[in-house]
Amino acid sequence: MNFLWQFGGRRIVQYVTSVSATLCILSSEMHFGWTSPSLPQLTSGQYSFTINQDEASWLAVILLAGTVVGAFFAGTSANLLGRKKIVLLTAVPLLIGWYMIALATNVKVLYAARFIAGMSSGLCFSTVPMYLGEVSEPDIRGMLTSLAPVCVVLGVLFINVIGNYLPIDTTAYVSSIFPVVFVLTFIWMPESPAYLLQKNQTEAAKRALVLLRGPQEGEKELNRQIPK
Repeated sequence: MNFLWQFGGRRIVQYVTSVSATLCILSSEMHFGWTSPSLPQLTSGQYSFTINQDEASWLAVILLAGTVVGAFFAGTSANLLGRKKIVLLTAVPLLIGWYMIALATNVKVLYAARFIAGMSSGLCFSTVPMYLGEVSEPDIRGMLTSLAPVCVVLGVLFINVIGNYLPIDTTAYVSSIFPVVFVLTFIWMPESPAYLLQKNQTEAAKRALVLLRGPQEGEKELNRQIPK
């Protein structure tokens, strides 16, 4: 990551980190937008099995139920394990959800897939803004946190474009690429310095701040955040 700082200036790592983190939101929002292109296929007999209108309604609602459950545990989990670990872990249920959708042979499997993906979305929507706020400098924090709603729109757009031209199982397989890309990029990003200081990991916080801010600004920020 140091090469990014040397190449693009002291804020480039903050930009790259924020874009990488918000890929989680984009991936989550694709699950939210999945019903728009997929329900017509499921209710009209265009797919390998058919569902009725009541079942279609539950497919939309059950994702929200999972989101509430995930959001409920987000704060505690982020404080126990760290912001970065929780954000990374959201990729697992997102992937499980897509593979379950791709392999589903009945609506019950779709229910389970949607609930699991919803839990991931709740964790993601709650933890990513927290992470972005803690890794970014105050004067660019608003711009970086605004990436989240941009990724919401992009996620819905992507799934509608993909889903309108591909069958449900193929759409799910293609969509599963996004969480993988998210993990492969975000795994290299630093943990939140605020969380590391909260856990008394001063040296790790210093390394994260130097990476995010550069040597001089990183040292200054560390001195500001350490209680006197």
